[in-house]
Amino acid sequence: MGYGDVDAKSAKFDFATGKYNYLLDESVEDYSLVHYATADGKFNCGVTYNDAYIQHPYVMKDGKMSYLPELTDEWTGYETNGFIANGANKDGSVIFGSVIDNFASYPLVVWTLNRDGQTYSISQFSKRFFDGSLDLDGVQPYDIFTGSAISSNGKWIAVSYHKKMVDADSEDANLIGRYNVETDVFDTLTCPNASADLAYFASSVADDGTILGMTQEGMSSRNAVICKAGETEFKNLSAVYPTITDFSAMETNGFLQANSITPDGRNIVGYGYKDYDDENYCYATWCLDTQTEATGVEGVADASKQSKVVASYTVDGKKLNRPTMRNELVINRFANGKVKKMVK
Repeated sequence: MGYGDVDAKSAKFDFATGKYNYLLDESVEDYSLVHYATADGKFNCGVTYNDAYIQHPYVMKDGKMSYLPELTDEWTGYETNGFIANGANKDGSVIFGSVIDNFASYPLVVWTLNRDGQTYSISQFSKRFFDGSLDLDGVQPYDIFTGSAISSNGKWIAVSYHKKMVDADSEDANLIGRYNVETDVFDTLTCPNASADLAYFASSVADDGTILGMTQEGMSSRNAVICKAGETEFKNLSAVYPTITDFSAMETNGFLQANSITPDGRNIVGYGYKDYDDENYCYATWCLDTQTEATGVEGVADASKQSKVVASYTVDGKKLNRPTMRNELVINRFANGKVKKMVK
């Protein structure tokens, strides 16, 4: 199964039959979008849009839809323009999302399942940290405080935050913190060399609190980082796993990204720039088993050892009779019968 939208309507796709069906009934007008669904398909959450394009968060459990509670402007302390449900844990008992504020900074809110097993309560955890005032003259320390990822067990939320620029000496950096939903405690994490030019973003969090993320310098250069459970400082993935030469090579090429970590923290997947030849890179995906003494990562092939390319095609299946161009996505067929998408 898969989830997404068709004609701006939330839909579920059945890949076995090639068919889809809309999730919400005709009483939901205008647009809707699924943001998260459990593997068994029994729970999903997302947003609907009204005539004014205001978003309202919803959940669907066992085919029954209900809207999540929202807060008033008086309670949040600033003007709101709707709410978003961004994701949930494995059973849908904890949902993280955001307020749509006037600055598009999306401050964090959390919904937790009530004892009746049907309704949810909303917590504006970000209220203690996010200053939503027009002049940023509130007592809260941050002007960005948004949820990036939630663990499968619902215990941890990785938070992206940014300190207010109260004077010329203020630190201008996007940072990552770790929020414990069970204890209601937020811990800031050390992000080395963070600055206005080097931003930190979280991508995934495991059940033990290990957080994956990336640093971004400028508009293109990215580097994977990790802060393991029990630690408080992010480190480059290449430094944590120095025997994996693919990581250091991708880092040197300017693009190494870690996208997701399994709930048990064992496997990590991502992608990056792999040397294609002496002058060019290609995108390569990889999977790391952290419990093995690996010297490489599965899925990253040495381009120099690949079988010879016997034909190249465009993404729409037309055979190429010319050299591929820089940054062009093509489908290569090798002499050993394998077919791969490559970026020249």
